[in-house]
Amino acid sequence: KNNNFTSGKIVNDGGQIEAEKVSNGEYCANGEKGSIEVSIGECENLPTITSIEVNDTTISSITVVVEAKDEKSGIRGYQYKINEEEYTNIEDTNTHKFSGLNKNTEYEITVKVTNENNKTTEQSKKIRTDNIDEPTFEQDIKTNTQDKVKVTITYPNEKKVDWVYEYQKYTDEIGDNWTAVEGPTEVVEFTENGRIAARVRDTKKEENVVTSLYEVTNIRYEEEILNGSDPVIKGKLVPVKITDSGVVTKANIKEEWYNYANQKWANAVILTDNANESDYNNYTTSIPEEKIRAYFVWIPRYRYKLFNVETTTVSPQEIDIEFQGMDSTDTGTTNGQWLTHPAFTTLNVSGIWVGKFEVGYNQDSDTSEDITVDNNWTTSGAENTVSSYTEDLPQKIIVKPGVYSWRNQNVNTFFQTLNNFDTSLNSHMMKNTEWGAVAYLSHSQYGKYGNSKYTTGTEKEVYINNCNKYMTGIAGDSVSASSTDSTCTKNTYKTEQGQKASTTGNITGVYDTSGGAYEYVAGYITVTSGNVGSSGFTKEQINTYNPKYFDVYEESSSSSDYAKRILGDATAETRSWYGDFAYFAYSSSPWFLRGGGYSNATYSGVFDFYYNVGGSNSNDSCRLVLSP
Repeated sequence: KNNNFTSGKIVNDGGQIEAEKVSNGEYCANGEKGSIEVSIGECENLPTITSIEVNDTTISSITVVVEAKDEKSGIRGYQYKINEEEYTNIEDTNTHKFSGLNKNTEYEITVKVTNENNKTTEQSKKIRTDNIDEPTFEQDIKTNTQDKVKVTITYPNEKKVDWVYEYQKYTDEIGDNWTAVEGPTEVVEFTENGRIAARVRDTKKEENVVTSLYEVTNIRYEEEILNGSDPVIKGKLVPVKITDSGVVTKANIKEEWYNYANQKWANAVILTDNANESDYNNYTTSIPEEKIRAYFVWIPRYRYKLFNVETTTVSPQEIDIEFQGMDSTDTGTTNGQWLTHPAFTTLNVSGIWVGKFEVGYNQDSDTSEDITVDNNWTTSGAENTVSSYTEDLPQKIIVKPGVYSWRNQNVNTFFQTLNNFDTSLNSHMMKNTEWGAVAYLSHSQYGKYGNSKYTTGTEKEVYINNCNKYMTGIAGDSVSASSTDSTCTKNTYKTEQGQKASTTGNITGVYDTSGGAYEYVAGYITVTSGNVGSSGFTKEQINTYNPKYFDVYEESSSSSDYAKRILGDATAETRSWYGDFAYFAYSSSPWFLRGGGYSNATYSGVFDFYYNVGGSNSNDSCRLVLSP
């Protein structure tokens, strides 16, 4: 630029700029703009590089062909280099292959052409090596009871000469035991859940390898009527079977371990930190109670047929339910139409794991023995701070039979603590609609209402927990028995009488939904500003949380304003069933309580709902839900 030249010329041919043997005596420039050849010396008798063409590329090589000419002296030879490496020795061939390269990488190829008078010309070109398409996987169509599945691996159709196709099945980490495949497809059969790795490897350069991973997780029993809403086992959840006498063993998920058609709901537990799940992998060794931290029951996604949209008073009746997978959603609004229950649609899940019992609080030890009825259920010295909610309190939460409900906390403490119980499993405080999902399922053919063991209307109702010590998993001697301490150790969840307080009428259901402690749920009447009752939340604070964790109702000034209900929340649609309390939350008492207390006799029940300010009370507890 800005240099004088002593010979040659610049040509502008319709906008195409070209240097024709432009020289300043020391260098020579020749060619079109963008591909100028520069050589040392005068421009006379210089060879010309017409083109550098790509003859072939692989993932590890580039082959180029050079077209060059010299009209006076002829071409003596060619030299090649890649990036900043040195030139090759002069060669008499105009074709050159660069090997040992990395896949999908751009290289700068430079060619030097020398004529018989030892005049040289250079030219460069950027060329990219090939990439490797990753192997893909496709699993065969699932059956209802799966004891094996087939996975098809598909490799790239065009297999290069130096490529090898391989795969291996593995458990935890990929090893060295690879199986070679001719390709382009291979079918691998699994009889146990497991993992598979497939790869394409370039034998010319080991760094050029592409690996894909796949996990088989659905070799399991699936109940046809659930239509794909079968239990989701993830994280720390361990599927279990519980005998009528309360013996807990790990469930073999390849065999029947639940049967909703026969009111046997799926159960799972989370073990204590000092327990090892592998100790129970033979499916016969019982899991000791002290090794279990929390019990859960699976509520599959379902739709129900609307029966009381107008919120009039109707008699108890069977609720028509159909289980439903994630591939469809019903949005009915009038009686006789189907509505996918909102407990599942707001979270967009195929089901929820509901705490089998009211939440307990393990104050001092890894077992429940240190928790006494005289405890004031404070936070045991933990400050009501963010660190307390995220670190201290969640570690002390238990969901177990025969312990005392955690009480005397405001809604804010309950909510934040349960949300941090296990964030990987999307833990949270039960919402009002989630309570409704359990209540409706219990009053369908798949719950206690449909259990043929119970024939009369009174028997089909879930029995009260009338233990006056707030002990979990207890049943009264009758469906609406008065409070007493005599049942606290007599009618436990593992006895025939105790199971009358289950939502299934057997040991697989949810307990404490009638009586025990009242249970706060994450459902409230919206306020225009300020505090949301005495919950510890202000409107501004509560609005910072994801709204899917709350049921928010329109503003109301009356405890009988049932029109503000959410369909499916088991309030207005089932109002006063079995004589249960039916008092709607309203602006002055904006929070919902569910289930009634141990002393409320006939007024307690699965369909009981009541208002409260949201503050701490020795009668009020809550329930934990997981929605992985």
